[in-house]
Amino acid sequence: MTKLSRRDFIAFGLGAATTIGGLVTLGKWQSRDIPVTRAEGNKVQLFLHIPKTGGTSLREHIMKNVKASQIAMPESPSNIWHLQKYYSHYLNDYDYIYVRGHFARDWTRFLTDYTDQTEAITMLRDPIERVRSAYQYQTTHWATKGSYAESLVQRAPENLAAVIDLFDQDNKSGKADQHFLMEFNDGITRRLCGKKWAVPYRQTTADMLEAAKNNLDKHFKVIGVTEEYNKFLYLLRVDYGWKLNPSIRKNATAKKLTLSELDIEKISDLNRLDLELYTHAKMRADALFDALSAEERANYDRFINPNAG
Repeated sequence: MTKLSRRDFIAFGLGAATTIGGLVTLGKWQSRDIPVTRAEGNKVQLFLHIPKTGGTSLREHIMKNVKASQIAMPESPSNIWHLQKYYSHYLNDYDYIYVRGHFARDWTRFLTDYTDQTEAITMLRDPIERVRSAYQYQTTHWATKGSYAESLVQRAPENLAAVIDLFDQDNKSGKADQHFLMEFNDGITRRLCGKKWAVPYRQTTADMLEAAKNNLDKHFKVIGVTEEYNKFLYLLRVDYGWKLNPSIRKNATAKKLTLSELDIEKISDLNRLDLELYTHAKMRADALFDALSAEERANYDRFINPNAG
């Protein structure tokens, strides 16, 4: 029999205390005086969370309007598979309002198999800024021992142009983490096209872009861009009646990397499809906002300036 050390007992005690504290917090969250059921005819909102677009901040907003039991946030592939397999059961037996995740493949199943019960929302970001933010975030928070992010940090590239050179070298030598590289090579298009996330690095195609545009136009009721985040929040407020306030910033990078013309050129070359898709999404987001009534647009001014006279 293995003898437990004093450290084991301390670790167990800390773990139990954390669990109990989490349950207490969850109980308080569940008992909040907020709507419990979806209004008749309303659909579940599936939020396709593209990394580093402001989705974590959006989660903070949504958590003020939806109970814990009404939110599904699968992130690991196994949880995504589980949600896909039992989604119809969840819709029938659970009163879900909001489902979110960094879905990279087959998320369209939610919208094609359950189109009468589900609709999608998403937010895009200028690809140049997204790559800068994603690289800083990955190398600051996820450069764990043995990770590809750690190997990049250890080589200390001077700028993002040098980082992309390392991507190319490592991809050629077979030393790169392909999933890591895919996020920086048309990562938005890869997600939104629905079925071709795993296309090799630098091999994204025009048909992926067209599929992504078609998916945006066909499936997404509310589209926003990070650069006009409060307009996105306001559209959600108008469409779903959520009590949202102007932006709460989470996971924001404190000190941004300075980009040179060469950095921008290399990032753009690596994300040609994303740049075109972002332009398309921005036009869609603008059209949604322009379609608001004159009264709703006037209320937007009060939304972002609640204390204005």
